[in-house]
Amino acid sequence: MSDKAAAGAEILYNDKWLAETTFRNLVRFYKAELHRIIRGAPARSLMSYPKLRRLRNDGVLVYCRGSPKGSRPSRYVLTARARAVLDNLE
Repeated sequence: MSDKAAAGAEILYNDKWLAETTFRNLVRFYKAELHRIIRGAPARSLMSYPKLRRLRNDGVLVYCRGSPKGSRPSRYVLTARARAVLDNLE
């Protein structure tokens, strides 16, 4: 493996490590709010839209559309990965 390929592999490893660390830190920082979302509190009443967008873009939350007739409301839910990290924090 050339030096250039080794450097590229190291950068890729560092990017994955940074993404995973950022994800865990977000879950740890918003722990109380995420627990309230699990219990059914509306996410938009707990956090501002930019914070929700950040959590959605980083894979902590997923936006679930409700039914057209309103029997199921639209809401944000935690991803399985975020729930696993949250369970390991306790």
